[in-house]
Amino acid sequence: MVRRYHQLEQEIDSITQHLVKFVQTSVEYEWLSTVPELGDTTIIELLADIGSFSHYEDPHQLMKLAGLTLRENSSGQNKGQKRISKRGRRKSGS
Repeated sequence: MVRRYHQLEQEIDSITQHLVKFVQTSVEYEWLSTVPELGDTTIIELLADIGSFSHYEDPHQLMKLAGLTLRENSSGQNKGQKRISKRGRRKSGS
């Protein structure tokens, strides 16, 4: 069982290395790699979730997908505070 565990770890490492090499050829990787503290694994997960930036016409579409849209809770004459919504895809918004 321990031997199988180590074998699976090696397979995961190999797949991760292939994914990093593949993702590094994309324009999105070039942009995302400039964000401080955003590592290869996070970039891979993000691009796997949202796909290419070319699928979106406006940055607000990505913000909405991630649940980063502003929401205001107002009624009648009371104007509420604007907050970031908790909507969007579970993984990309966390």
